[in-house]
Amino acid sequence: MYAFRRTAQPALCALTIALIALPGCQGRKVVARVNSETINEDDFTNRALRVSNINAQSGLDAGGMTLVNMIKENLLQQLAKNKGVTVSDDQVNKYVSAIEKLQPQILEGVRTGKITQEELTREYRMEMLLFGLGTDNAKADQKELQAAYDKHQTDLAIKGGYTLRLLPLQDPVKADAALAELKKSGDFKKAATVAGLPPEVAATMGKETVIPAIQAPPELKNALEPLKPTDFVATPVKLTNSQNGQTFYVVCQLVDKTKDRTLTLDEARPLLERFALADKFPQWGQHADTAMNDFITASKENIQINMDRYKALKEQFILPKPKAALPPQANTPNDTAPPPGAAPSGAPTPNTPAPTTGGKK
Repeated sequence: MYAFRRTAQPALCALTIALIALPGCQGRKVVARVNSETINEDDFTNRALRVSNINAQSGLDAGGMTLVNMIKENLLQQLAKNKGVTVSDDQVNKYVSAIEKLQPQILEGVRTGKITQEELTREYRMEMLLFGLGTDNAKADQKELQAAYDKHQTDLAIKGGYTLRLLPLQDPVKADAALAELKKSGDFKKAATVAGLPPEVAATMGKETVIPAIQAPPELKNALEPLKPTDFVATPVKLTNSQNGQTFYVVCQLVDKTKDRTLTLDEARPLLERFALADKFPQWGQHADTAMNDFITASKENIQINMDRYKALKEQFILPKPKAALPPQANTPNDTAPPPGAAPSGAPTPNTPAPTTGGKK
């Protein structure tokens, strides 16, 4: 996910110019149409301005990448609806929750503002719809779920760790003063100011961060283990930067502490469904791609981009690429025609889906 994220001010400037230059943009708020659905200017702009990373090799700027994604999302949702593939909010939320438990760095991204919960939920909803298309909306029964749970125990292991609020400082005397202020007021910004940090830096202190126990330095682990949630460390923790050897002092508050454990079957149910069906339908990705490509091709005349700057994106990034033609072969006297009903030489068989443009697997 988020393969295009990279700070890109020039791309955002280009986007602004494109919006200003949009013909009749004050009266017309539709930037694209996808069959019966529309993409409005406000939604497009809000999403494009959230882009912070761009793959330099993609040939897309922030607006182009956003518009391509929004059009493809519309097409996917329309096809899923046509096929009776549905994903409820509850299903998505449970799936996201399981992923976040197993990959705390995702939660860290939400906490630090690198990604919003809305963006995360939208990405996983699209992935779940695509998987539903690839498996023809199949469901796993309890026996299959249990078998998947038994098979994937190691994949469902959660590493313990610490959720902390941190204030790192270089001066031990200032660290002592900051900790005294924290124990008195609980205000990280105020403590950082007492320690002499400038206001713009002080305002960023005390945000929650997750440190896996396996990655925590021994000095920090020793200071945290006796604490209960909301407790502050007894004294600033002296640490050394392993890269440059610089010593610094961490003042912190424990928010939460977790031990190593394995997700229960109920917690892991959305993932187990995925594991079980992926084993049962190993070609689901190709099947979904083929269905999407066929639907996009059928919708070709009904995909309309109203922004001149991005009109070429339809041919370049949205419509499926034509399949490469097989090289011509000279006939020989021994050539014979295939029997009636047989697949031509080189054609895919029902059990071997044709290669496609590639979708999320």
